[in-house]
Amino acid sequence: MIKNVGDEVMFSAQTPEDAAHIALDLQDAFDEQEDMPDLRVGLAWGPVLARYGDLYGSVVNIAARLTSSANPGTILVDTVMTDELRHDSEFYLKSVRSLRVKGFHKLKPHRLKRNKRTGQRSEE
Repeated sequence: MIKNVGDEVMFSAQTPEDAAHIALDLQDAFDEQEDMPDLRVGLAWGPVLARYGDLYGSVVNIAARLTSSANPGTILVDTVMTDELRHDSEFYLKSVRSLRVKGFHKLKPHRLKRNKRTGQRSEE
């Protein structure tokens, strides 16, 4: 975990798969608690600048925009992360509508879920 900002949490991971597992495990934990709100998660993958215990860069901004755009109970991932996870049969990725958000012309996110049927291919 990098930091808390109000009710938001920023975290980083060594691999896209680790980040996806963290997000899915958080979502499962929130789903098990009746008094917890539905979680919204935005994940982006790429280089960041680490300074004084914080992270900076367009990847951080994309993750924040995806989090703000996610429906309650969903995990949205950026195009780069989608490309990194697509090969892994543990994850199911479904394309969602393109987003126009501050600072970015058009984001093409995918919704991330656990693949309940191993071997099922993600949708393009």
